[in-house]
Amino acid sequence: MRQFYLFILFFWGGLAILFSSCKRDTDINDKLLYSRVDSIISVCEDSIYTNIPFVRGKIKHAQCIAKDSMQIYRIATIDAFRCLLSDKYDSSYIRINEVIAFCRRQRQTKDVYSLLSAAHKDLGNYYDRLGFIDSALHYHKKAFEDVLKSNQPQAVPDYCINLADGYFRTGDYANAANYYRDALFLSDSLKVLDKTGFMIYFGLGEVYLGLRDFELADSYYQLAEKELDRRDLNGKFIFCNNRGNFYYFKGDYKNALKWFLRARQLVLARNYRFMINLAELNLSDVYLHLNQIDSARYFADRSFRFFDSINHKTATYYLATIKAGIELKEGNNATAFKIMESHKDTSGIEINMISIREKYLEEYYAGIGNYKEAYQYLQKNIKLNETIQSERIRNRVSELDLRYSQDTTLLRRNLIIREQKSQLRYLHNTKIFWFIICLFTIAGGALTYLYMRKQRDLQRVKHFEQLSVLRMQSIRNRISPHFIFNVLNRQFVSAENSKERDELYELATLIRQSLEITESISITLAKELEFITRYVNLENRKRDSDIQFYIQKSENLNIENVIIPAMIIQIPIENALKHAFINHHGKMEIVVRINSREDGFEITVEDNGNGYHPEDTVTKGTGSGLKFIYQTIKLLNQKNIKKITFNISNKSETQGTKVDIFIPLSYTYTL
Repeated sequence: MRQFYLFILFFWGGLAILFSSCKRDTDINDKLLYSRVDSIISVCEDSIYTNIPFVRGKIKHAQCIAKDSMQIYRIATIDAFRCLLSDKYDSSYIRINEVIAFCRRQRQTKDVYSLLSAAHKDLGNYYDRLGFIDSALHYHKKAFEDVLKSNQPQAVPDYCINLADGYFRTGDYANAANYYRDALFLSDSLKVLDKTGFMIYFGLGEVYLGLRDFELADSYYQLAEKELDRRDLNGKFIFCNNRGNFYYFKGDYKNALKWFLRARQLVLARNYRFMINLAELNLSDVYLHLNQIDSARYFADRSFRFFDSINHKTATYYLATIKAGIELKEGNNATAFKIMESHKDTSGIEINMISIREKYLEEYYAGIGNYKEAYQYLQKNIKLNETIQSERIRNRVSELDLRYSQDTTLLRRNLIIREQKSQLRYLHNTKIFWFIICLFTIAGGALTYLYMRKQRDLQRVKHFEQLSVLRMQSIRNRISPHFIFNVLNRQFVSAENSKERDELYELATLIRQSLEITESISITLAKELEFITRYVNLENRKRDSDIQFYIQKSENLNIENVIIPAMIIQIPIENALKHAFINHHGKMEIVVRINSREDGFEITVEDNGNGYHPEDTVTKGTGSGLKFIYQTIKLLNQKNIKKITFNISNKSETQGTKVDIFIPLSYTYTL
């Protein structure tokens, strides 16, 4: 029997050892496989711009052996970018959305945010390639937000650069410069400036080129050019292409031609069709300016076929303009006009390109002898150039303002760091000092300690005194309203008749409500309407006038749930009562209309008085009420995407004032 139990024990023990050994071997194999796939992913990321066929093979191999779902979808993001570089836009879009759908099904961890940021970045690049710059900026913003939540702090500068690029393409140079500088600061802090410095300096060069600050742009381009040899193919191409743009906008077409040819040569051997055709688009424009018509036509026709095949609206519009310019150079006015008419939709087109098109139309009409139309297009072009110049000035001012804020913040941070270092040095010296003092004399140390303690006690007493003063001031501030209500209560008791008591009661209620309202940033629409109704009734009795007051609102609108800025209706009503009916004869009306919309609420205050004439000295007031409204709206709008609007206008030339107020849904009143 004993032998039987020993047999059972050894049998199950052997199975347990065998099972644990198999499990350990499986775990080791899984870790090795994970490490192998991770290594393949790194190789693909490093080789994506230099050898697409090699990357494609590696991706297929990784897809076959990968088991971890996060790794599988990381491979999918790389494959999506490979498709994008290979001009396979539909395939790229499908893979990107597969990754995003996977991420949305997962618990939102740092690893998931890392994967999601890569997918959103690829989607931003996808829309960028197709010329949908607003959509591209939207997804670059999402990618930046995602990477901040991920486990890849070292990748933040790259995403910051992508976001800056997105702002640059939409013409928002101020925000572009701001994010490039943020990327520069982050790169320096993370010690990755050797990897990102090229793109940051290059991006700042583009920004100042857009602002036509050629000297500053050139200085940043030169900083970037020092790193050019160490960049990948994509970085080299982008630099050469935009360096060509720099000389193009300076009017140095020979140097522009040199850089555009260099950009084309870089990508020609790799057959990157998008980059090749982008370079050829620029070459066609430069050759046109150099009067080399055959070369201009050759490159314009080639690149037009490509961009038309991918439905790139901006590029085809620009190329149609170049082709029209070629025809005008050769005297083919009718052909030029036909080309421009075939691509004349300007929605989403940069104003610079529209200006070039208007100039060619001016030349066309002058060429056929229709000087009236030519003059009209000349006038349009003058206005467009003025708009372009104004936009550059506005962007320049915004950029300087942001730079000043950023420099001020940096200076403040440096001062704080300096103060902290000084404090640390002081503490260190103090420790040494006290150590020496303690060695030589305990008595001296004790006296110093007592002295410092006494100083702290004195400081504490001073703080208590300051708090007492503040409390007394607060008590005094509360006396005034209570004093007013005490006086009103005495008058209420001594009133001789019910009418006088009613008026005093209404006045006391009005004052109490006014104090409550002025202490609040926002109130319900119901409270505001209740207050102004009391106010108008009291004014009618005081003036012995008959001003008709009406409130009209949508039937489905619950005014208890609508929140508005305090006094936004009260002040226009008060102004109407003060100014609208001076020397006015006939019926006097004030109407408040409240209508709900899908995106918010419309409030209109109308009267049939003398109209809005702020320059009239007879009716002119202090304007403090309107200043209060405008300042309140300005402060609140800074915290909201959708804005409150407040406009005052005359209903007609002879009479009536109209105040239009719009309050968006989900508006926040937190300052």
